[in-house]
Amino acid sequence: MKNFQLLMLPFGGGNAMSYHKFQAFFPSWIEIKTYDTAGRGTKIKQAPHKNLYTMADEFFEQFKKDMQTPYAIFGHSMGTYLTHLITERIVAEKLPLPSHLFISSKTAPHLNYNKKRSLLNDSEFVEMLNRLQGMPEHILKDEEMLKLFLPLIRADFYAIDTYKYLKASPYNIPMTLFAGTDENVPDEEFMAWKEQCSGEMDFYRYEGGHFWLLNHTEKLCTFIADKLAQY
Repeated sequence: MKNFQLLMLPFGGGNAMSYHKFQAFFPSWIEIKTYDTAGRGTKIKQAPHKNLYTMADEFFEQFKKDMQTPYAIFGHSMGTYLTHLITERIVAEKLPLPSHLFISSKTAPHLNYNKKRSLLNDSEFVEMLNRLQGMPEHILKDEEMLKLFLPLIRADFYAIDTYKYLKASPYNIPMTLFAGTDENVPDEEFMAWKEQCSGEMDFYRYEGGHFWLLNHTEKLCTFIADKLAQY
């Protein structure tokens, strides 16, 4: 069995520890690679990025130093656009391509538009986070914790909403799309990723909302391992 690296890119407000528990559900031949960028985790004292391009560049430069083949990339929500931008950097620099891309719970990048979520007042913003069910409830109810985390999360939402897609040639890499059954997004908006990817593509929904993967971690890891075992 080949040893795989799996670069896992975070959702809004996430950091290198967000996927920590996933490693236990992967076989020993899959090694998770995660990193922090300005404003998150080990770099929390730095001003967070408010631009997905600069954020992707920082992730890319860190992973580039560790990159070994074969490898794959997984991104959830904000991490899907980071996956897209990093893949474009990999192609541009003529580096070895990932064997597979795993894209979770985000419409195709050319469909992105500014929802102005970062402009909500604190109570509205926290209510939105509560609806997404991706942040522990005890943090949302702790004013001191919120003061610590809200600047990063707002910066991430600003970066997502203001992301401007730049058209480029599709990359020829197989892709798997995931989404929750309760996300209010039609299948065709996910399948529009086909405009970015000329490789084979498949799409699966798991029961739940935007953070469905937190309730289906073992199933997701098993699926990814089975897919990578084919290479």
